[in-house]
Amino acid sequence: MVVEAKGILTDKELELITQLCLPYKIIGQNMGVDGNSVRMRTSRLALKLGVENRASVIIKALKLGLITIDKLVYRSFDGK
Repeated sequence: MVVEAKGILTDKELELITQLCLPYKIIGQNMGVDGNSVRMRTSRLALKLGVENRASVIIKALKLGLITIDKLVYRSFDGK
């Protein structure tokens, strides 16, 4: 199943998954698109993975071995 999932996801989609802990606006700035585009891409990605929301996309990607937890990008409240 991991091989199948890796085959259907693009490098951009994998990059998006690693940033889904950030606000859409920040992801958009990082990827050079607007926040609405990020929302649409996230929805399509969720459909591909058979889940409903961005948190589920992250969990499914972790379970499938598409990403590792140390690849996730997030902001902490202490600014680091």
